[in-house]
Amino acid sequence: AALPNVIWLDVRTPQEIKENGSFDEAIQTTCTLESCPDLEADTDRVLSTKNKDTPIILYCRTGRRATKAKEVLNANGYHNVINAGGWDDLTYLR
Repeated sequence: AALPNVIWLDVRTPQEIKENGSFDEAIQTTCTLESCPDLEADTDRVLSTKNKDTPIILYCRTGRRATKAKEVLNANGYHNVINAGGWDDLTYLR
């Protein structure tokens, strides 16, 4: 799944990642359907970039929490954001 200059953002819980795996290069931050506390508090720190044009690919278990993360990122000026859906939807990349 390694793509240059792309941020993979896994918004599942650490337990979900432990049980099901993740992409090695993915940044993990936990979101719920209602909020993404760390992402909301300091988006640039979580993403390790201030470049609002950086492509960001989000995923969670089913895509619903990634939808919330996309809303948070858009509200913070990141608009090159894709909700890739759920971890099981990405099997073709593993």
